[in-house]
Amino acid sequence: MKSPGRIIEEYAGWAAFVIGFVVACFISPEKYHYSELINGFPAIGLGIFGFMLTFIAIILQSSNNTIDYMKSQETLFKCFVDYNKRVVFVSAILTLYAYLISSFCIPVDCINWVIGGITVQRLVKIAAISLFWGLLFKLCVDTFFFIRSFYILLRK
Repeated sequence: MKSPGRIIEEYAGWAAFVIGFVVACFISPEKYHYSELINGFPAIGLGIFGFMLTFIAIILQSSNNTIDYMKSQETLFKCFVDYNKRVVFVSAILTLYAYLISSFCIPVDCINWVIGGITVQRLVKIAAISLFWGLLFKLCVDTFFFIRSFYILLRK
């Protein structure tokens, strides 16, 4: 049976994703300047992706006293590697997603459907921006847990 702390660590990223998505759904996109962040995020995301991939490659291939000790802590080291994988995957997905939604304009003006008093075009826009925020929140939480596990490994 997993401890409550382990369960929180395992699902905190997804909880942040859901919270970010839901909160962003209720905030009108016109009330904040989201487009600058989304347009600039591919550079940030690629930086995170490259750094994390290089970092784990160096750790896995190196051999010195500190790294050998880190590798000997099997459970904690596995957690460390898993968080690195999560951050790498989420940063890659978020980078591609930010590039796609900032580069392409999908015309949905021809669809004049209204659902609950809101046009389909507006619903698609809100959903796309909310998905970005949810993924960004997940990236931040997973990065926090990665850094936390790294410092726990170094402390011991």
